[in-house]
Amino acid sequence: MSVESKLIDLKTKIEGMADSETKREMLARTNEHLARYDGRDKIVTSHQVWEEIKDRPFLEPMKTNHPKLDSIIEGFYPKQCIYIGAPPASGKTSFTLDLINRMKEHNPLFLSFEQSVEELLSTLKKRKRLNGFQIG
Repeated sequence: MSVESKLIDLKTKIEGMADSETKREMLARTNEHLARYDGRDKIVTSHQVWEEIKDRPFLEPMKTNHPKLDSIIEGFYPKQCIYIGAPPASGKTSFTLDLINRMKEHNPLFLSFEQSVEELLSTLKKRKRLNGFQIG
């Protein structure tokens, strides 16, 4: 699938969302990318990115709503990829799902690299931990 077709697919999905400020922002960004995309991937230097963002306001970190964690870190920034690693059975998944639940207004994405989706959902079902989590 091409980048352009992925952008068009994304635009279609966004248009199907309930009307909100987030939807309008996402649609505007997607339309901007579609308008600028010329069919080629590009290499962009940090200097070019700096020129584009230097006059923008500073990004505000997203609080985790986890008091102890927020007392240690500023929060997470949009588009950040956070990896949580620890020994097996140490609570990584439970901690991550707790963070997702606390930060759900930011639409976090959880990628499990240690369990299949079937194993993860089966485990959560056994623990009765699916309540409040949207599966999709």
